[in-house]
Amino acid sequence: PERMAVTSHMLETIFAGEQTSTRTMAVLHYVDRLTLEETAEQVGLSVSGVRKRLRKLAKKGALLKES
Repeated sequence: PERMAVTSHMLETIFAGEQTSTRTMAVLHYVDRLTLEETAEQVGLSVSGVRKRLRKLAKKGALLKES
């Protein structure tokens, strides 16, 4: 239970202020294992746009993990 609570808090913090579509991209790519190309097609963005948003999330996650 404690681990789930910590994980939930981390995800809430990472996604805070992000567009709903960014969360969708993360789920499609990291959970559903779609490629960047497939993810981009699903959300109607370019591959570079998807990559940019996912990198931003990864950086937020890394910073949160460090603190």
